[in-house]
Amino acid sequence: MFPLQIVLVTALAFSLLVLAGAVFNARVSRHDWTTHNHMRTITDHKVNGLNDAINIYATDSTPTEGGACATYRIEPVTTAEPAGPINPVTLIFQNKPMLSSADVIGISNEALIAVVIDRMRGFQGGKFACYENAEALVRLEESLMWLQKRTRDRMARGVEGTYQK
Repeated sequence: MFPLQIVLVTALAFSLLVLAGAVFNARVSRHDWTTHNHMRTITDHKVNGLNDAINIYATDSTPTEGGACATYRIEPVTTAEPAGPINPVTLIFQNKPMLSSADVIGISNEALIAVVIDRMRGFQGGKFACYENAEALVRLEESLMWLQKRTRDRMARGVEGTYQK
């Protein structure tokens, strides 16, 4: 696999992991969260050498009001030359109602997906264009569309930015 394809697979796997997080969290009971007060390791992205060298943790001790984690830590475990050690990244997602811009405390699922969509479009416009990338791009765009539809529906019902369904 070419280095850029490996990076692509990593970015795609992480984006899909974020989307799958709600499904995984639905299978974890509240009891599991409260009795195991430590970071939860995520391994869905492990598929090749690059991904094997990246650890992902859900670092919340309990899920948010909505049932999902809000903080993730991504730790590359390589010290390969020439780049040297890579600093860990912490992703903090919005985890409270947002009634004004002062309430923004984290990123959205949509923002993270938009970044990966941009990368995929770049790959599809370059020498790594392929059927699999095209399919992944379509699914990411579809995921973004459904999340945006949910937001628009909540806005129309007057419950966006609240804990109401």
